[in-house]
Amino acid sequence: MIQFRPFHFMRDVFNFPVEKYDLILNDFEPVTAWACRLKHRQCIGMGHQASFLSEKTPRPLKRNNFSEKLLVHFAPVCEYVGFHFCRYDHLIYTPVIKKSIRESEVLKRDHFTVYLPAYADNFLIKILNRVDEVSWEIFSKSCYRRQQFKNVTLFPVTAEGFNKSMISCDGVLCGAGFETPAEAMFLKKKLMVILMKGQYEQACNGAALNKMGVKTLRSFDTSCHHEVLEWIQSSSH
Repeated sequence: MIQFRPFHFMRDVFNFPVEKYDLILNDFEPVTAWACRLKHRQCIGMGHQASFLSEKTPRPLKRNNFSEKLLVHFAPVCEYVGFHFCRYDHLIYTPVIKKSIRESEVLKRDHFTVYLPAYADNFLIKILNRVDEVSWEIFSKSCYRRQQFKNVTLFPVTAEGFNKSMISCDGVLCGAGFETPAEAMFLKKKLMVILMKGQYEQACNGAALNKMGVKTLRSFDTSCHHEVLEWIQSSSH
């Protein structure tokens, strides 16, 4: 559990030497943002979270007022440059895709790539074993060597290994973050996202992805294999 220490935070804010710089670019980081606010220095927010400073960015039907205020006041900035799946406003730009994905040769080798670190390996294997029409490649932070469980293969998380799997897959099953869904859509892969409970940013991303025709699930349990099967059999993303 992360502990908030107000005294330490204020000390860091007062001591951070933002006055030595002409411009501060901030990626949703509170110490430098508040230091700039206190010392009247220019601070520009850049990143995915910055896109939520625009009211035109998609939100879920039920807004979370506390989370909305947190997005504005957690790391306050003078101006912003946001990144999102679409250009919802004039200061929002489409995702920056890393070179290894952008210049890759896109293939399809009849497997689906999975990255859901919030779920236990055994839990995911139990569900995906029931969708045995296809092969699944799960990337897990708790896995240290490749392991096979019928139609499911477990891999340790490495940037090279995950990129290789995603570039050559038929589809991607992942959380409703930003980078992985953005890369999957850039590669024109079939995409399904699972919303992580208590993460408002993911709820907003889910609303945006829904509008783009991406399949989203609010939760993932043993009864979801029917929806997963429908998704892999569908012609849409």
